[in-house]
Amino acid sequence: MNNQYDITDEILDQVSQIMEKLGQISAYGQLENYPRLKQINRVKSISANLLLEDIDISAQDVNAILSSNTNISGKEYVLNLKNAFDEIDNLNPYSIEDILRVHGIIMKNISQNAGNLRKKALSLQNEEGGTLVCPPPHIIPELLEQLMDIVKNSPQILVRACVFQYVFEFIHPFDDGNDIMARFWQTVILSAWKPIFKYIPIEDVLFDNQKLYHKTLNQSLANRDTNSFIEFMLGMINKAVDNLIKDTHNHLTHSNQQVKALLNVIESYPQSSAELMAKLNLKSRNGFRLNYIIPALEMGVIKMTLPDKPTSKNQMYYKK
Repeated sequence: MNNQYDITDEILDQVSQIMEKLGQISAYGQLENYPRLKQINRVKSISANLLLEDIDISAQDVNAILSSNTNISGKEYVLNLKNAFDEIDNLNPYSIEDILRVHGIIMKNISQNAGNLRKKALSLQNEEGGTLVCPPPHIIPELLEQLMDIVKNSPQILVRACVFQYVFEFIHPFDDGNDIMARFWQTVILSAWKPIFKYIPIEDVLFDNQKLYHKTLNQSLANRDTNSFIEFMLGMINKAVDNLIKDTHNHLTHSNQQVKALLNVIESYPQSSAELMAKLNLKSRNGFRLNYIIPALEMGVIKMTLPDKPTSKNQMYYKK
């Protein structure tokens, strides 16, 4: 298994940029304070992951599936991936047992061999017409053990996550679901280091650069060129962090305007949604909750009379 790489100037530059930008995000405070933004980015991750698997499902469809019992084509894929994301905090990024468990979650009712390593030989044809002969099944457990040792001992966590994805794609340990597992487990490794990565949809950037992503992966595997893939993936992570900075800024700017309007009409005594909507001349209860109430609650400037029952019909709000 050839996984040698050099820490090039390009890699050092990308790592430095990402670290600096992660510091900028920290200045906004914990993303835990912005549940709407977290939800939007989780939807992007799920949708882009499935689109990269040629499962045609939009972010709007994913959102509809997650927020209701809507029967939309691809629902099983969405719910499986959502369940996998829900498990991230419970996963050991260096556990093969956890990798098998998550594969079982993502491929539940989709693959007959969900959660099990492949038992057959496998060759992959890429878009350039080349063929990659994957390692034989009997050495897959050993290669996964070696992969975990490599990843644990890599000098920098961002590089570590990219190396994992590259080598995992080379091993191709499952009958199917390997690409989505490689991307997902990269997120597991990064989020164990910085929890914010749970909500940075790197997959969304990969989908926007899908052709280049597949070309770089295929060529780097064919040429055993780990460096090319590391440099490419660090660039994608860099763009994804850029996007989060922009989205967080836009989220706060947009929220601030609407929260300011709400604070102009809300009183220090409890009022219902209907009363507040009338004062703001709003018609959509859902829009009022998403764009006014939730941001104001996130900022801690209003309170609920029934905090343990946020969606109660008897809920009322007052200025803190």
